[in-house]
Formats: sequence, structure tokens, C-alpha cells
Amino acid sequence: MLIGAFLLWLPLSGHAHQLKAALSTVVVNETSSELELTHRYYLHDVEHAVAHLFGDEADIFSDRTAQNKFAEYVHAHIRLKQPNGQLLTLRNAGARIHKPFFFVYQQSTLPDDTARLSMQNTVLRDVWCAQVNMVNFKVHNTTRSLHFDGNDDWLSVNLEP
Repeated sequence: MLIGAFLLWLPLSGHAHQLKAALSTVVVNETSSELELTHRYYLHDVEHAVAHLFGDEADIFSDRTAQNKFAEYVHAHIRLKQPNGQLLTLRNAGARIHKPFFFVYQQSTLPDDTARLSMQNTVLRDVWCAQVNMVNFKVHNTTRSLHFDGNDDWLSVNLEP
């Protein structure tokens, strides 16, 4: 019976570390009118994605070039636009590894009269169809969330209190 339980557990444990899920946080800094974006990816997912995207020789753990390439990949797959269709300019603000996560940072200036934003987040969704990207917008002490999966393209969020 103990062996049967172990055999049932074994297939699940081998896949548990690859989650194919990411969490992003977009904070509206009300004093500077800056958007501060933090994207958090599981390092194990990034390791597999980097090998797929850039080749097996890429080492996300020790190769700063691979880390920068992944940050640029993220930067190219995140877009924000205003209701009039004008894209916001996102600036790459760096990347780092911390514990089991790979973080990518971006910034943008939020126009004064913007009450709504649309976002496109296709990061890793071109690598895995099961990838889920959650985005929390923190505005005026309120959190509003977007959930990207499947064929989601542009999703919108209200920035008003």
C-alpha cells in the first residue's frame, strides 16, 4: 500500500515545480505619476523558457547576458495603451534573481487624464499554451486584477477610485 501511494505521488512531484504562472504588479505612484511594473516569474519556468527561446547553452542562473535577453523578451511582450489607442512608452528598469523567482522591472509615465488602461501580456504564452499571467493594478489603495490565459489579447482596467 505504501509503495502504491508513492507511485501515485511520483508523477505529480516531477511536474509540480513547473507552474507556468506569473504575477505582475502595476503600482500607480500618485506623487510622481509613474507606473511601476514588477513582473515575477518562477525561476524554474524561466530556466526552461530561456533554453527554448535562446538555446540550451543559455544559463539564466549565472549568465548576465541570458538574464538581460529574458528581460528584453519580457519588455517586448508587455504593452499598455490608453483608451485613445496611444501606447505608453515602457522603460526597462532592470531584472534580478531573488530566491525562487526572476523579477523584471519596467516604468512608464502615466498621462494625467488617464482613467482606464488596456494591457497586453503575452510573456511565455508563445512558449506554453498553458501559461497564465496575473496582473494586479494597485491604484488609490485598491487592487484590480487582470487574468491572461488562452487567447486573451488586450484586457482593460479602470484606474479611477
